[in-house]
Amino acid sequence: MDTPIIFVAHSMGGLVIKKTYLLAQQDETYRAIAARIRIMVFLATPHRGADSAPKLNNILRISFAHSTKAYIDDLARNSGALQTINNDFRHVADKVKLFSFYETVKTNVGGTGILIVDRGSAVLEYKHEGNMPVQANHRGICKYESETDPNYKTIRDVLAAMIHNLEGDISVIKLDLWKEQRKKLKSYLGITETPEDDLESLQDFRASGSCEWITNDSGFQHWRDEVWVETPQYLWLSAKPATGKSVLASYVVGHIEEDLNQDASYFFFARGHKFKSWLSVCLRSLAYQMALKSSEVRDILLGLQDEDVAFDKEDAKSIWRKLFAGGILQIRFQRQYYWVIDALDECNEPIVLLNLLAKANLSTMLRIFFTSRSSGDLFVEFSSLNANIISIDMNV
Repeated sequence: MDTPIIFVAHSMGGLVIKKTYLLAQQDETYRAIAARIRIMVFLATPHRGADSAPKLNNILRISFAHSTKAYIDDLARNSGALQTINNDFRHVADKVKLFSFYETVKTNVGGTGILIVDRGSAVLEYKHEGNMPVQANHRGICKYESETDPNYKTIRDVLAAMIHNLEGDISVIKLDLWKEQRKKLKSYLGITETPEDDLESLQDFRASGSCEWITNDSGFQHWRDEVWVETPQYLWLSAKPATGKSVLASYVVGHIEEDLNQDASYFFFARGHKFKSWLSVCLRSLAYQMALKSSEVRDILLGLQDEDVAFDKEDAKSIWRKLFAGGILQIRFQRQYYWVIDALDECNEPIVLLNLLAKANLSTMLRIFFTSRSSGDLFVEFSSLNANIISIDMNV
């Protein structure tokens, strides 16, 4: 969990949270929590000043006017320890956004009106610290009559602005982390080309209104939508050469991602191409695309990389065993996920892929769409899959 932590503290509570932050920074057990502390807002906290002992006494007097607790005197006598907190905090304060409010109305202490924590003590004077006066005494700076109270609105607006800026910072941090993770995944999986260009070219080639028939096909609808199934769902579309199978496959990808708002990974095989005919490249590309869309897949693959789990990037069986059988396919997907694999007959190892699928324990949430030329060998292999196979023959 990386949810930011924001502290708003009144009076000596500000000293408590500073000490807490210092201790967390020094303890490996709590350092991750300390990193989540992003904002501290202080309301009349006695940060500094040569007369810290008198100020502390005044705070204690108004807080415990009728108390006889012994620790009050102890706190007053040890105000030097509190000054140490303030001095130590200076060295780590640059990691946190700070804002200090100070009182401007005197508090009645023993019949005398005094500023308990004046500006000189309530403001740290750090370069990145904001500060502002509040028309209230030491007690009233944290107490408001209603949501329309001017003091409440002042502090609320400052806090809201700090949170807004923090959200922007977090977005930048997440973007930087995302870029770094994507770079690591590309290196680990050996990704040199991604199929987006192929997809866009095929989608641009599609004539308006073409391919839409597939979404009205009952077999396609069953493959796409059926929930109550006990085995993975496969759809195999076969046709003669040059009948638009690849364009149709690109349309199916767009339909899944844009119309259904579901995730799809895809690959377009091309016979004779140095990389686009290899099953090993296809599997690595599918894994990479899934990692870009799913934090669960991304965490698994980055975890394998951190553990130095190696695999032969040209061996499809090794890739399947290490990345899929031992990692990605262990995930219990909460929503349907789709693969679209075009021109399976142009793959260098189509039978290997179908055999791997036949032996795998695939989630019923994974739907795979294949296209290929009509092939007796592929028909036999598809028939051997322990799954629901839906066939569409465009030659008929």
